[in-house]
Amino acid sequence: MPATANQPRTKFKTPEGRYNLVAESQSRHPFHFLRQTRLTIASLASVGGADEDGLYAVYSVGDGLLHMARYNATHKEPLRSLALGSQSTRSNALISCHDFLPGAKDGVDTLVGMSDGQVFLLSLRAQLQAPLNSKTALAAMLLPDATVEGARCCGVLWLPHTNGHFLAAYTSGTILVYKKGAVVNEGTSKFSLSISSHASKPPAPTSTITVAGGGINDVAVCPAPTGFIAAACRDGAVRIMSASSGQVVGGFHSYYGAMLCCCFSHDGRYLAAGGEDDLVGVYSMTERAPVAHCQGHQSWVSRVRFDSWLEVAPPSVTGLAGSHAGQSTASEDAQIYRVASVGQDARLCIWDVQMVPTEGEVMATPVAGTGMRKSASVQKLEMGRKASGDLLMMLQQQPVISSAAPTHQRKPSASTSKPTVTKGTVLPSMSYFDMNIVLPICEHRLHVEPISDVQFTENLILTADHSGQIRTWARPPKDELMRRSLGPQLHG
Repeated sequence: MPATANQPRTKFKTPEGRYNLVAESQSRHPFHFLRQTRLTIASLASVGGADEDGLYAVYSVGDGLLHMARYNATHKEPLRSLALGSQSTRSNALISCHDFLPGAKDGVDTLVGMSDGQVFLLSLRAQLQAPLNSKTALAAMLLPDATVEGARCCGVLWLPHTNGHFLAAYTSGTILVYKKGAVVNEGTSKFSLSISSHASKPPAPTSTITVAGGGINDVAVCPAPTGFIAAACRDGAVRIMSASSGQVVGGFHSYYGAMLCCCFSHDGRYLAAGGEDDLVGVYSMTERAPVAHCQGHQSWVSRVRFDSWLEVAPPSVTGLAGSHAGQSTASEDAQIYRVASVGQDARLCIWDVQMVPTEGEVMATPVAGTGMRKSASVQKLEMGRKASGDLLMMLQQQPVISSAAPTHQRKPSASTSKPTVTKGTVLPSMSYFDMNIVLPICEHRLHVEPISDVQFTENLILTADHSGQIRTWARPPKDELMRRSLGPQLHG
């Protein structure tokens, strides 16, 4: 039977090469919109060459089981499966979110949030070392208090650059910040602590943040030492706040509909967020405003990530239309961020968005007959290599314009008057005409059911859908990346 556009692909192509499907697990249950498969990549540092060292995929498939497997073996039986649903106060509680803390000194490195509001803390290494049929050893269990009772835990995250602080976000709009030392006895090396002792006197959070907006769908933590967190809210806003005080420092609204997911770039300079408007907005933490809107999905955006493993540099091509002879059109400070998202349309979309960090400038070309700018994602790898022949031809045909070009002024970040955005302002929805639209370098259907998560490693991409199926994609070999980037130089 010939392949059609609606059939899931087994391979797809980007400018750097071809990604191939190398493994896939079987679907574990019928589709249900509440049964979201979640993926967390966990790295256990070397401890004397222990068998547990290496990279793992910690995942849940919309039930009460937490699975642990080697990151490249999710299609096989997991090394360990924890029945956390049976540990919950409700027998039908599902795992809704989880996170991992690399290099935790006390070994307590994994957070798990439940649909009934409970949060579990445990050690990944201790679980892998335990006998298969042994009882689940929990470091601690947090019961929901009156402020979040009945609400689903929609996000648990470790706060970087802190002494073991973490947060638990709830769909009711409450975010609780805890210190691990107050929850777990750091002086013990055992991880089977008494749950009853914690239940009798639950630890108080170091801060409680109440977020406006009718509830929270997702949260993200800035990896830079700023102390900022972001919340994707049901009223269509993504709000950026201080994790210690809860003060709103910025944010923006979607074109329409709720915000469903958000993620910071690896350097903390940008925040990407997607939702019910089928767009992924990229927000500059410097300009406090959206600088790009990524288009390509045909339904709601479920998850958005920055691919920090693939370093992409801006093109340095001379002699292009609109540039002076012998001069490059790209700023030396420009950087390309690879943004990827998955959605209810079962598609993976990838964009390469070029920014100038100090100004938030986006390389773009005008759309004929309009003032709006659309940009084909910039396609070039790092290491000072020349653009491929196809890319060079594309750039020669489409002149690059700066943010100060008179044909269009992106508001507010591209305006020549540079209006000041007051700190703490959550910007209203931007009209479609004023958006800087970026088109994808890749948009392909990869699953039958809606996709709920995507994760990146150095060698693989993992995608997961609402039926519990996980598909593993191999990146192009590094020699292919080099060959494609050098292009004609290899034959010169």
